[in-house]
Amino acid sequence: MALVPKVKFFGSVPKASYSPGDCDDEFAVCSEAAKFAVADGATQASYSKEWARILVTSFLELNTSTLTRDHFESWLEGCRRKWTEWERPLASRTLPWFTKEKLLEGSASTFLGISFDFGTDACNQVLWKAVAFGDSCLFIVRGEWLIRHFPIEASDDFTATPSLLHTLAYPIGDDLHIFSGGVCAGDRIFMATDALAKWLLYVYETTETPWDQLYAISSHSELQSFVDENRANGSMRDDDVTLITIEIQAGHE
Repeated sequence: MALVPKVKFFGSVPKASYSPGDCDDEFAVCSEAAKFAVADGATQASYSKEWARILVTSFLELNTSTLTRDHFESWLEGCRRKWTEWERPLASRTLPWFTKEKLLEGSASTFLGISFDFGTDACNQVLWKAVAFGDSCLFIVRGEWLIRHFPIEASDDFTATPSLLHTLAYPIGDDLHIFSGGVCAGDRIFMATDALAKWLLYVYETTETPWDQLYAISSHSELQSFVDENRANGSMRDDDVTLITIEIQAGHE
């Protein structure tokens, strides 16, 4: 029987005392195409939420069957053109001088995307490809075991200045990571922006396996309560949080 990725939950919460519209995280979920993405717009950048939105929605259009560095760079140029089209009418408006100056500096965001191959079921596995830039992270869990995670390896590796994809034509350097692998029935995949990803790795490294706590979240209110509790006890930094939870299940032939 074919295996398919089933989405259990997706959602975001903003920083404490901020409204949902002020959250700079964005995500995109397309179960039909088996593509999922998250992006964390840089707080210091101008209109980073819009740039994050362009990245995640554009990923749904990306042909990931031939995902290479050159392919990614070509896709990124397309995203930058979309940004220019969005920005052009804004830049022509009468804006405060400091807003115009920030627009000239462009915007920036982290990015993480994964796609699954419906057409391949080798050895009872579903193959996947993923691309990561910055500190939004993906975790693959089998039972209670973390079998793979990237691109950040340890909780101490998070910094205040992660690698960012820019709207300006900055070279991507060595910060682009492309991954591939396979998942089996029952495997769980968690996609998280940096505050939640750091919490996950810290808890995993120090005390317990946190996967069941995340998997239990099935509504926005439950995610909000979970984040509030861990911010209050000091274990999670006060930042925007996004979570996508996927489970590999048996589908229909």
